[in-house]
Amino acid sequence: MHPILRSIVSVLAGILGGFVILAGVEFANAALFPLPAGLDLEDAAAVKQALAHAPLASLILVIVGWCLSALLGAWVAARIAHASKVLHGMIVGIFLLGAAITDLLEFPHPLWFWICGLLIFLPAAYIGSGLALGKGGQQ
Repeated sequence: MHPILRSIVSVLAGILGGFVILAGVEFANAALFPLPAGLDLEDAAAVKQALAHAPLASLILVIVGWCLSALLGAWVAARIAHASKVLHGMIVGIFLLGAAITDLLEFPHPLWFWICGLLIFLPAAYIGSGLALGKGGQQ
């Protein structure tokens, strides 16, 4: 496969893998901590109000999901990439960080959540990329 095409495929696969992890965590979060009964999901203000009162465990689960999505998404990208494996994983981490920032701006979150959310993606992506390198792997 041409190196540029391999790079594109690796990053897209990593992003897709990250979003699959996010979807799974969000599904689990919704099952464990359902929104209030009768909440009108079309009413943005009501949804924001409900999310503002989310339990601490729900918020922690989201942070864990964000971390796993960056870690595994970067791992997938680095495994597929032929060269510059860490770079490909970090691109995935940056993309997922951008998606998280969009979420942070759209819904109310406590300050600690902002800090953790902004700080988790790049280290997790770096670790995921490193895990994909394995012993004697190349960067």
